[in-house]
Amino acid sequence: MPDTDAQSNQHSAQPSVVIAGFGLVTPLGDGAWPTFRALLDGRTLADRTAALPPDVAPVDLVRALGCVGAVQHSRADPAVLLAERAAREAATMAGVEPSGLGLWLGTSKGAVARLSDTLGNGRPIDNEAAANVALGPHAYMADRLQQRLHTRAVSHHVAACSSGLVALDAARRALIRACTAAGGSPERGSTGLGNASESAAIAGSGLPPAAMEASDGLEACPSGPYALVVSADAAITPAFVHSYRRLGVLGELTTAHYRQRPLDERRRGFMLSEVGVAVLLKRIDPGEPMPAGAVELADTATGCEPYDIVRSPSDMRGLAGLWRRISAGRSIDLIHPHAPGTLDHDPAELDVLLQTPSPAESQVADDVYAVKGAIGHGLGASGLASLVVSAMCLQAGRRPPMPWLSEPMKLPGGRRLETDPKARACARTGSQAVLAAGFGGHLAAAVLLGHSRRPPLA
Repeated sequence: MPDTDAQSNQHSAQPSVVIAGFGLVTPLGDGAWPTFRALLDGRTLADRTAALPPDVAPVDLVRALGCVGAVQHSRADPAVLLAERAAREAATMAGVEPSGLGLWLGTSKGAVARLSDTLGNGRPIDNEAAANVALGPHAYMADRLQQRLHTRAVSHHVAACSSGLVALDAARRALIRACTAAGGSPERGSTGLGNASESAAIAGSGLPPAAMEASDGLEACPSGPYALVVSADAAITPAFVHSYRRLGVLGELTTAHYRQRPLDERRRGFMLSEVGVAVLLKRIDPGEPMPAGAVELADTATGCEPYDIVRSPSDMRGLAGLWRRISAGRSIDLIHPHAPGTLDHDPAELDVLLQTPSPAESQVADDVYAVKGAIGHGLGASGLASLVVSAMCLQAGRRPPMPWLSEPMKLPGGRRLETDPKARACARTGSQAVLAAGFGGHLAAAVLLGHSRRPPLA
């Protein structure tokens, strides 16, 4: 008798999508569960400042705190190595080989670190640097991952800090579309607000013509019931550090003050970090039982609110519409907001997520968790990293602490955000929402649903 959840998919007319495996590499841990252990222990990137001299140069400070040491000393770009490590962890967890899997890639910067180092230090252009220049950093990254993993490149999504979740949305819809093409039922609902963000910068992705035609993610899945979604950014270069500093979104670059405090009244900006993350999705066809203890990707949505290239609108109407769409008819136990720790974005975002009335039968809890306060801002990989953390919260039944949160921020209107900075228990069978927002107005969201670990009664 199979070990299945009581809420099986046997009588459902709709396919479901579950997370078969995940991988996460951050400065706090070489793997998803090592990172989660560090989060539960209350560790943050700022803990590393104790070992640094007080007069460390700004770029050196950012690199010392935000880099992943294991990927620094190689001819390959750190973003490629981070993505590869995370993808292999996700495939290993699921017990499948990455070879032959369809790859949906979502990155903000692509592979830029090694090229920046080569050009910045006046080194000769080698074959890797030449290939990067010729293909562009995004197509180069996709090509190198395809060589290393033997995956099949399907699409590459560039949507600023929403890139990873935009790729996830495309992969989920491709799996469901494949079921529909094979005679299953159509997907429930649409992705909501239109998908302007998911087509951003597809041109020049280096994909073959057939993949380019299917790059919106709506093609039949090329790897059966599986879809591999990968995101990584390693863009801690002098140009990006100083650009974010001039924009006023980076924390104060001294050892005493370079901190990321999302949702806190003392927030002053974010900390850049290197992150590699992967999620291996699996389709559960109608009539197929839901695996016991599964984490289901219950829904995804994308949108775009092109208000300003950098700033977010104060009323965030685009986010409000996306949130109404993703929370409709659901009880959300825990919200993982984008929350970069900037002065303007955090209170405006949380005001929408906690105040926007949802449709009937929707309930939204006040519990939030902002993982960037611990692992920093991984740019295009940050949303997918939050999703993996959400999946681990569901499996462990624990929400990590937020040790940086000593004075919860004030929301528009004057009331304070009500949240517990201590670690808390969370339901393993509950729903959690993950959101991402990026420059240019890119938006994406996902809902995860935990299933019971016990088999149904006979």
